[in-house]
Amino acid sequence: MRIALTGGIGEGKTTILNWIAELGLTVASADAIARDLFDDPFVNDQIAALLGQSSPVNRDHLRMALTVDPDLRRKINALMHAPVMERILTGDAEVVEIPLLYEACLQMDFDEVWVVTCGPEEQLRRLALRYPGEDVSKYLRWQLPTRIKAISSDVIFRTDAPEATTWKIVEKEVQRVRRNPVVCD
Repeated sequence: MRIALTGGIGEGKTTILNWIAELGLTVASADAIARDLFDDPFVNDQIAALLGQSSPVNRDHLRMALTVDPDLRRKINALMHAPVMERILTGDAEVVEIPLLYEACLQMDFDEVWVVTCGPEEQLRRLALRYPGEDVSKYLRWQLPTRIKAISSDVIFRTDAPEATTWKIVEKEVQRVRRNPVVCD
């Protein structure tokens, strides 16, 4: 069974993915794969060219540039999405964290979709802590609202609930997957 784990920025996807790994399922992260690709000198040179600067590209500079230039964001996505997805689809991870799953129309490549959410107010609070002094609402414009993603999900994890409660739900779902693995063609 291949499961996609998604949700909005700052909602706790990485925490849930780490718990799933602790419980014994194999995991991968599209963000981690993208970071690896970003560090590849050939890819970094291509990103630098899109920015009109020399390499190496500073991650924070790129993040800021992406927030003000939708065309640049589309070009970076065009450069990065295919190799990231190739690594995901050829890998053997049972659960893959993909923040832009629905935005990239990739949900059909997975047997189930699990969504992580904390609610919009908590999400904004977490983002303000992560990026102090920035207008964090701009990051939410890049993604579908999590409430939309949750509509067609198979499982929802609420990270604004007590940690022990969320852990028990994650543990229950991992046990279900281990008991009833579904292999789809």
